[in-house]
Amino acid sequence: MIKTFVVTALVVFGLALAPEAHADPVYDYADIVAPAVCDTLDGFPNASGVMGTIEAIEEDSGFGPYDAGRVVGYSVANYCPRHLAMIQSFSKIYS
Repeated sequence: MIKTFVVTALVVFGLALAPEAHADPVYDYADIVAPAVCDTLDGFPNASGVMGTIEAIEEDSGFGPYDAGRVVGYSVANYCPRHLAMIQSFSKIYS
């Protein structure tokens, strides 16, 4: 019984001191659109495809170019890493 109380107290104390979690809307959005990003890059595996994808994300989400690029980068890194080399080349040219 005392053990249960101590464990419960520690859990409550730990939760009280835990930092607040902050969701990143870019990552939340990327998790939703990643399949479409990957499909688009499969169909247009070039700089124009990357640029078009970024522009479509800007229009759809209201994000600026930087955050739209983060959406593409996150989507590729986590859902279709086969496009990583293309994204890295694109970023070297257009950054």
